[in-house]
Formats: sequence, structure tokens, C-alpha cells
Amino acid sequence: MKHFAKYLLAAFIALTSLTTSAADVPVYVATAETRDIAASRDFPGRVVSDSYISLSAEVSGKLTWIKELGSQVKKGEVVASVDDSLLQLARDKAAQAVVNYQSQLALARKRRDRHSVLSKENYVAQNLLDTLDEEIAQLSGLLRQANVELATKQQLLARCQIKAPFNGRITERLLKSGEWVEQSEAVLRIIDDSALEVSLRVPSTFAAGVQINEAVSVRSDVGVVAGILATKAVQLDFKYYELRVDFSDVALPAGMPVTVGFKVPGQGHPQLAVPSDALLVRNNKVGIFKIDQQQQAIYVPVYPLVVDHGWAAVEGQVSAGDTVVIRGVERLVHGQTVKILTPEMQLTSQR
Repeated sequence: MKHFAKYLLAAFIALTSLTTSAADVPVYVATAETRDIAASRDFPGRVVSDSYISLSAEVSGKLTWIKELGSQVKKGEVVASVDDSLLQLARDKAAQAVVNYQSQLALARKRRDRHSVLSKENYVAQNLLDTLDEEIAQLSGLLRQANVELATKQQLLARCQIKAPFNGRITERLLKSGEWVEQSEAVLRIIDDSALEVSLRVPSTFAAGVQINEAVSVRSDVGVVAGILATKAVQLDFKYYELRVDFSDVALPAGMPVTVGFKVPGQGHPQLAVPSDALLVRNNKVGIFKIDQQQQAIYVPVYPLVVDHGWAAVEGQVSAGDTVVIRGVERLVHGQTVKILTPEMQLTSQR
């Protein structure tokens, strides 16, 4: 029995070793080091969207329904409704008028056709035909007017439903269901979260040295940093410019305050840095994976300061000489064993 227990224990250890080895994640690494990183000049900014509008009612009436605050909506989706019961009655009345004029016009044309045959035999006077022609013309005009009235009622009826003009999110409800809304009165506000930018003001003297499409860094209260591009500059007055920057690679909510850092050429100083590929953003937090002596990936939160030529100056529990993961980082979890690959291994696999 003791021998069997020893064999079972040995088999379990061997199986565990194989399982651990099979779970090793292949990664490429680099070394954290002290580098001469360009200095950064910071300016406060805020996340904004060019597509941020108020949706207004196109007809007056009582609000019967309005979509919940924070709801994601698609273009053309109904987000609020105005009571349309009276307009439905008006539309039905207009539709009935169209039917009546169509019947009267058809009857007048039949009479005109019959009298036209009789007039060839001189049984009907010409002035009667003229009277019938005039009646047909009047009924045709009334029918066209009735069709216009019907189309108008249908348009007003359709406008009782307020629809989203683009994909976005409802950020504010200005009225509640059951309240009366006047024509052109704002009902709710919607923002396009997919078209967010950072807006900031900088002095004109500084804006003169900013290049369009220049890479900058963005830091928020939750520690998110991103390399983004300046997209446009608008002169507000003789003292300030408004800059807009794109940060499509990172999810930041509209209205969040951020800090935008611009590299200052010629003013670099030594800072602890890691390759920018080592930075991992998860749950709006930034961190890196260090490799310890047991070949395990250890997650360490860091606070990036500025990115310069592919290297990011960081603050956190990382020191010069630490081994950090630069490829394969997305698949890692804290404490996972890794297999370090070298560029030579990559070339061999490609062959």
C-alpha cells in the first residue's frame, strides 16, 4: 500500500509538472533602463464630442414615453414619443376627404363621357359639356389639395416620434413622460461616444510651436495614458488657441478632465523608462508585467509620464534592469509562468 501511495504521488507531481510546462506562455522581453526622456509640458483639457446635440419636439403635445438616461441608441431609433391621438383623427379625416373627391371625380368623368357621345348627335348642348369640364377641373384641384393635406397630416404624425440622428448615448433628459412639450422645445440630449476628442486651451506663444499630427500623451484621474495626435487648432483670440486631439485607442467618457502632455525638444533628462509596448491598459488602469527569478509574470501598476521615441517614462515598483514583457502581454495573468523567446527563435520559426 505504501509503495502504491509513492507511485501515485510521483505520478501526480509529474502530471503537475507537465501541466505547468504546457501552460507556459511564450513572450518577448526587454529591460527597463534609465534613458534621457524628453521633458513634457502639461495643459488641462476635457473629453468632448463634436456630435453632442439636443433633440427637440417637432410637434406640440403630451410626452407619452422617453428613453432611459444613459441608454445606448442607434441611428433612426425612437427615443421619445408625443401623443398622436388627435393627429391620427386628423389624418383619417384627410384620408376620407381624398376618397370622397376621388369618387366625385370619377362620377363627373363618366357623365362627361356620356354627354360627349350624345353631343355628337346634337342631343346635348356644348355649354353643358363646358360645365362638366369645369366641374372636373374643380374636383381635380380639390383632390390634389386633399392629397397635400393627407401628406401633411402623415408627416406630422411621423414627427410625433423623436428619433436619434446618429449612434450614441442619452446623456440628459430635460422633460419627463406625461409633461407637455411645445414645438421646438428640447426634450433630451444625445452624444456620439465613438467621436470623442480632447479639447484644451494653450497660449498662442506655445501653439506656434505645435505641429499638426504631433504625438502627445493624455493622463486622466484613473491613470489612463495614450499616445494621441493633435488634429486641429482654432484661434480663440490673440492670447489662446483651442487644440483638439484624438485618442481613439482608449475609452474615456465624455466630460472627464484630463492632462495633455507635449514633449519639449531639447529639455530631456534621465528617467526610468520601459518600452511603450510593455504598457498594458486593463479596466482603465495601466500596468506592466515583470519577470521574476522563477520565470513568473508579476503584474505591477505603473503611472506613465511621457512617451518618447517608443519608450515610456514611468513611476511605480519597477527598477532599471528589471525584465519586462513587450510581446504576449495581453495573454498574461499575474503569477503565470512564461517561456522567454529571443529574436533568433522567431527567425527560426519563420524558416
